[in-house]
Amino acid sequence: MKYKPKRKGSGLEFKTFEGESGSVYTVLRTPKGAFHVLVETEATAAADDCGAKKGLTRHRWESLWKKQ
Repeated sequence: MKYKPKRKGSGLEFKTFEGESGSVYTVLRTPKGAFHVLVETEATAAADDCGAKKGLTRHRWESLWKKQ
């Protein structure tokens, strides 16, 4: 079986930006130049929105992480 050589160079680059609204954005750029944007949100609210059971924020995310 012949294997392709691994790609060389950097992986994902990221920077954070604060919008005029006060929202914080994490922007990822792929090696091919595509951009992906994540917006910061409150971790407990996000866990609740994803269906986590009540508890400490860390426990909520740990339970969700194990489900995936």
